[in-house]
Amino acid sequence: MGKIAGDMGISESNVSYAMLTLESEGFVFRGRFTPDTGKEEWCERRLLQRIHKYSIESLRESIEPVSVQDFMRFLFVHHGISNHEKQSTGPESLQSVLEQLEGYQPPAASWESDIIPLRLSEYDPGWLDALCTSGKIVWGRFKLPKQTVTNNKKPGPVKSTPICISLRQNLVLWHIIGDNDNKPSCLTSTARLLKESIENYGASFIDDLMENTGLVKSQIEDGLSELVSGGIVTCDTYSGLRALLTPSYNRPSGNGKRKRRTAVY
Repeated sequence: MGKIAGDMGISESNVSYAMLTLESEGFVFRGRFTPDTGKEEWCERRLLQRIHKYSIESLRESIEPVSVQDFMRFLFVHHGISNHEKQSTGPESLQSVLEQLEGYQPPAASWESDIIPLRLSEYDPGWLDALCTSGKIVWGRFKLPKQTVTNNKKPGPVKSTPICISLRQNLVLWHIIGDNDNKPSCLTSTARLLKESIENYGASFIDDLMENTGLVKSQIEDGLSELVSGGIVTCDTYSGLRALLTPSYNRPSGNGKRKRRTAVY
């Protein structure tokens, strides 16, 4: 105000009256536009709009998202995929990898074929089994799509079933987030029989299920695949899921029946 009065050679009262008149007409606005001044200032409306526009554009440029290519390069480094020579190995490193991927639900078949081997050198499937049997890690389908419940559709093949590997201490949280009360109701007779057997007798080995249900091994594996795809059962080791992913004629010989125990969530 004083600067305008000095430049124009008129009193501040006349300047104040003129500014109030211009303000009532919407031509100028009053405010504190210069940082650290603490004094009331006046600014022409259109000029203030341009200043505001330039400020917004400047802020947007400062937080502009990176390109998809830059983001992908960051992910490769963040997940240890970019440099295979410096990749870590061992069960401890596997746990760190799984913690980093917790909440991600890729198809079951991709965990040991693509995801883990890309992040660990010389990956040994026994490491994952050891983490499961130690009680640190658990796997399962924690999130079901709405159509599985509302449309009463049968779950898809276990190979394409979204499977999450999580720390056991976070299992309750994932069940809450996944709304696990909504289980598919359109189970086959084999899957229903297995579910009832496990609910009645608790965690069971394959031999136990064969004895309790009267089903043959191939029927039990088909039924368990359906229950896994529906997010209803899991196993205390990853070898249980691995067996469902591998056809019987491709499995190594040997008696491993009592190494896999299935439990209802």
